[in-house]
Amino acid sequence: MNCIVKVNGREAVPVRAIPYVTGWSLSPDLVVRSFAQPIDSFRRLGDLRAHHISPDGSIGEMLPKEWDGIEDALDALSLELKAKNPDNGITRPEWLNSSVHLLPSHCFVWYDEFVREYHAARTKILFVGERQGDADLNFNPRIPPEHWDAVFEGMSCQKEDMEDMPKTTQESNCLYVSDKLAAMQLAASIFWRNADPSDKTTHRDNAEVEKWLIQHGFSPSSAKSAASIIRPKWASVGRKPEK
Repeated sequence: MNCIVKVNGREAVPVRAIPYVTGWSLSPDLVVRSFAQPIDSFRRLGDLRAHHISPDGSIGEMLPKEWDGIEDALDALSLELKAKNPDNGITRPEWLNSSVHLLPSHCFVWYDEFVREYHAARTKILFVGERQGDADLNFNPRIPPEHWDAVFEGMSCQKEDMEDMPKTTQESNCLYVSDKLAAMQLAASIFWRNADPSDKTTHRDNAEVEKWLIQHGFSPSSAKSAASIIRPKWASVGRKPEK
């Protein structure tokens, strides 16, 4: 099921869909811990903030402290299951089944910010023994049918917006986001997000972008192609990066 919805015309991902999109590398407890932004814990979603949709349709940003109660509820679920059986291997399936429902409904993250922060955080962790695709985001994951309504609770009002999206956009949303594509999206945000079309001094040199892409797994030739692809059409050419 496609996990990308539209909120006020902008692509978003329900918070309850994050465990599925990440292949459970971000289970509900890790999602909440990252949003709570504790000082003594690594944030697997960086500085990403979630947003909530109010009954009147307005959108508000959730503060880190608002996740404390949700984290307490997840801890209580773990203790309850441990009391039933101390063997985590036996209670784990029930925890996975119940924990997603403890994540708040009517809450979402902006798609572009989520992709950027997720991959940026992964570059700070050394993963050993990963399988091919483990680092990828899958925005069309298998979600158990009995969980569909819960995952998209509060977001159903956005489904009509998805029907209005161009077909090519809908199709691309159903694809896996590979490491290379995510790196290109991140590079586009880093180097071009604050560029001003009318101010050439803010336009970055392709060589600078290529160097960054090579540091993130691209070959020199693919980095050159990728840098050209993400370069805005309005950007001037030939400018050297300022020292």
